[in-house]
Amino acid sequence: MPFSATPVYSLVERIIQLSSEENLIFKRVLDNKFIKDLIIHLQTEVQLGQQHVDSEGEELFNALTGRTTYSLFDEKGRGGEPYELFDTGEFWRSTTVTVLPGSILIKMNPIKDDDNLFEIYGPDVEGLTEENKDILTREALKLHIQYFRKELTTIEN
Repeated sequence: MPFSATPVYSLVERIIQLSSEENLIFKRVLDNKFIKDLIIHLQTEVQLGQQHVDSEGEELFNALTGRTTYSLFDEKGRGGEPYELFDTGEFWRSTTVTVLPGSILIKMNPIKDDDNLFEIYGPDVEGLTEENKDILTREALKLHIQYFRKELTTIEN
């Protein structure tokens, strides 16, 4: 039997084909509710809410007040607490995630009343820290492994 008629040859051909579809596979594997919800959770609840940092890992800094914490006279009783950019929740809820072939786009609407939160806190508010990218990468790797196992075990003998 010629090598080209063996299951090993079919497997190698499939691997070569899959390697040429890297960006499409990225989208196919990661464009799902689990990944999008994970990114939104990491962006909002973890970074802004728990860690009070931007995508560079820097403390949220209000350029208008020159502070990293709410004023002691904050009307909502948050005086001295670190900023988390959650007042009504509108900013956090505005977070959207789009999975493209080979990349992920996180968008937030920074306009709140007459203010632009990106002008006040900087554009790095949007996006994940390296630590949170690592968490996302670990989850993405698990999904990629599942995908490749499925794709490579369906080769006919």
